[in-house]
Amino acid sequence: MADLKTPKKRAVLADISNLQGLKTSPKPPGIIFNERNNREMRDSVFYDAFRDDKYPVDSILQNEIYEDMEESENNNRVDLIILKNRKGINMNNRYALVDWLIEQSGLYNFSSDILHRSVYYVDIFLTKKDVLLQEFQTLGASALFLACKFESSSFPTASFISKEITWYAVSAKEILNMEKNILRTLDYNLRYPTSCSFIDLFRSVHTFPLKVYYLSHYLSEIALLDECICAKFLPSEIGAACCMQANILGGNKPIWPTGLKKLTNLDFKDVLKVMKPLMRKFVIINKSRNKEVFFKYSADKYGCVAQLLCPDIEFP
Repeated sequence: MADLKTPKKRAVLADISNLQGLKTSPKPPGIIFNERNNREMRDSVFYDAFRDDKYPVDSILQNEIYEDMEESENNNRVDLIILKNRKGINMNNRYALVDWLIEQSGLYNFSSDILHRSVYYVDIFLTKKDVLLQEFQTLGASALFLACKFESSSFPTASFISKEITWYAVSAKEILNMEKNILRTLDYNLRYPTSCSFIDLFRSVHTFPLKVYYLSHYLSEIALLDECICAKFLPSEIGAACCMQANILGGNKPIWPTGLKKLTNLDFKDVLKVMKPLMRKFVIINKSRNKEVFFKYSADKYGCVAQLLCPDIEFP
């Protein structure tokens, strides 16, 4: 790490070709927020709130949970039209920021929920307020800080994120000020179900093989990179599409079990609109210039699912 006395330049998230200036941290020795990190932040690949083999969630409760999540996603949608027409931030800038957030989530073992929630806070904020390009990384770092607070009882400090994640490109004071701005802009409404939340709920209804489970999360994070997928479609639709697509790629049957059809009222044909663009992203992600999600899911702890070859699939 550079000498702390050396003056630092703010990292600007510009076009993909100029990402060399983005401050990123090397592979960390481990999470060092404090000694009381809970296990989902330190040890687990995913924190599955719905999964308990000994005491499974009651089917009536599963339906009520799904209905509540469905209501929440409909009431707090990101407006894609406003998001695409925002001032100062283009699609490449957003792609770069999300790619950076995926990289940090892999390095520091943040849960998938934290990552998804961070991206949602960024997107919903952009639909309500204009952000200068120079402030974009500050928004991303603050969204990550806020998502950690929401999802975990033990979370990194603003100083930690400033030092270890942005390498002082964003100060702790800037992170805290932007956090206040996000909270006030969102009217303190931070509750929003993510596609990975739906994936975990679906897994509590029907047990997926671990490879399929990792694949579904890999696909859901690929979807985060494209605003025309993650903002256009509902998280429940994306979660269902990821599960179906993961079952296809993993050679697992049934592709969409009867219990999940009954729970969601979704069928294969209902989510084709999501699966088609998602499959196109899956095929080319390893050829992209910024492919942190591919590197992340090529690791052994995720079963190297990113290395799977894509079968020839023809959608009707």
